[in-house]
Amino acid sequence: MIFQAKRDTASYLKELAAAGKITYTLVATGLFYDHELPYPPAGISVKEATATIPGTGEEKLSLTHREDIGRFVAAILKKPEATKNTIIRVAGDTTTPNKLIKLYEKQLGKKFNVTYRPADEIDRVAQEGLKSGDLGAYFGNRIPLFQGTGRTQIDRPTEVISIILRIY
Repeated sequence: MIFQAKRDTASYLKELAAAGKITYTLVATGLFYDHELPYPPAGISVKEATATIPGTGEEKLSLTHREDIGRFVAAILKKPEATKNTIIRVAGDTTTPNKLIKLYEKQLGKKFNVTYRPADEIDRVAQEGLKSGDLGAYFGNRIPLFQGTGRTQIDRPTEVISIILRIY
């Protein structure tokens, strides 16, 4: 449900392109990851030195800073023919939440208070929210569920390197 509109839009764009009516470039990113967001990205609050990690913390996730997304889109717009009718996968880094926490602890010199939420619990809360009409509970748990099951990892980041080399 959460990404169905994106999938429908992508299918529609592909149909229009196949008919010769448009060209397109789709940009898929990792989780938005910067500390100016109004929520803790990947469940990690650097300011509070806390983390509520979906899953075990060992599931890989791809992270992308919003400024990096802007740079990639700007590069694509400079030479749209290089990415005509393709999907570009953009990820600044692929890591695990546990590795991120260790990095922050080392850089900041303080221990984080870390808790873990099992993926099945997150899914249960999301499904209950959907059944009861509480869409906030549903949507608020879908991205953490994807993260807790490793579905926020960009699978083929080497495609990004190839495309960017063609653009510049």
